[in-house]
Amino acid sequence: MPNYKLPKEDQDYLNNYRNKDGSQLSKVQKEAMADLIVRSKFLEIGGRPAPKLELEKPKQIVKQKTVEEAIYQGRRLGFEVDTETLVETEIDLSQFKPQEVFTLKYDDFGRELIRRSNNKFRGTKSEIPAANLRPNQEIQYMNLLKRSALVTVISEDSELRNLGLYPITPLESEALLKENRLPNTGITWEDLGYLLYDHSEKGINPKEAKALYKSIKEHKQDLDLSDSDLEERLLIINAGLDVDLDFPKGVKPKIIPGATSVLVHSTLRQTGKDHKFSYGLENGLPQRLGRGNRTLWMPSQNEDIGLRVLYRNRYLDLDARYEYLDNSIENGRVTFAKKSA
Repeated sequence: MPNYKLPKEDQDYLNNYRNKDGSQLSKVQKEAMADLIVRSKFLEIGGRPAPKLELEKPKQIVKQKTVEEAIYQGRRLGFEVDTETLVETEIDLSQFKPQEVFTLKYDDFGRELIRRSNNKFRGTKSEIPAANLRPNQEIQYMNLLKRSALVTVISEDSELRNLGLYPITPLESEALLKENRLPNTGITWEDLGYLLYDHSEKGINPKEAKALYKSIKEHKQDLDLSDSDLEERLLIINAGLDVDLDFPKGVKPKIIPGATSVLVHSTLRQTGKDHKFSYGLENGLPQRLGRGNRTLWMPSQNEDIGLRVLYRNRYLDLDARYEYLDNSIENGRVTFAKKSA
C-alpha cells in the first residue's frame, strides 16, 4: 500500500505516536492510521469523492512533538490518545537565552522545567497539569506548592541551576513593580512566599507548619538565625518540598540550603487589622504602615495563626493572611528573573 502525502501536522502526529511498549508504529500501522485519517477527512466534507492523493517518498522522521502537542493533535483528528503510549523527549536548554524578567510560559524552558518537576512530584498537589497547554502559553493556575516544586527541581539540577533562573522574591516583586517592570501588572496574582506565624496545633496548615519549623531549626546556622529568631514570625522565601504522602497535599515544605532564605520581619507582628502602604521594599514587606494606596491584608487573629501564604493580588495589594497552599485561579502566575552570577 503506497504512502499518502499527508499534511505536515498529520504526518508529525503519526511519527509521534507510540505503541503500548513505547515502540514506534510499524510501516503497516502507519499506513492503516493514515488511511483512517484520510477517511475521516472525507467524512468531514460530506462524503464527496476523495481528492486525488499524491504519492510520497519516505522522509526522514521529523523532530518529535511534545506529549501535550500530540494529544491535542490526536483529539483534533478525532482520536483519543493514550498518554501512556507517548514518550516525552528531553529538551536541550544549553542555548536557551531568557529575558531578564519573564512570566513562566510553555516555551522550551517552561516545558522542560515542568516535565522535570512533574517527574518528581507526580500525583501530589504540586504537579502542574500540562495536557492542554499550547506552545508559548503562559502557565496558569500556579500556586505556592507548584512554585516550591519548581524551586526544588532547579536547586537539584545542575543544568537548570546554571541558567540562573529562579522565581522572583517578594523584594524583587516590589522593586519591579515600583520600576514598572513587573509583567502582567494589574492582571495576574502571584504567590511569593510562606509566612510562618507559629506552629500551633490550632493554627492553619498545622502539619506543614511543624515540618517547616523543624527544617528551619535544623538549618538555623545555614540561615544565619539565632535561637530567639526561631520564636519570631518568619517570612520564608524559595522553600523546597519533599514528597510525603502522609501530608495532606502529598508534599512537605523544607529548607534548601543555598536557595531558601528565612527572614524575621517586624511587620508580621502587626496582625489583627489591615494596613495601608506604598511599597514593600524591606525584604518584600512594608515597615512604614498607614499611608499609601495599597493594602496589606493581615490575619484577623493575633495567635494560633499557623502557616500562611504571602501573595500579590491582581489589584497589587499584598495579602499576608491567605490560608491555601495549593489553591489558585486562572490568573495565577509565576514570574522568573535571571540572577546575577
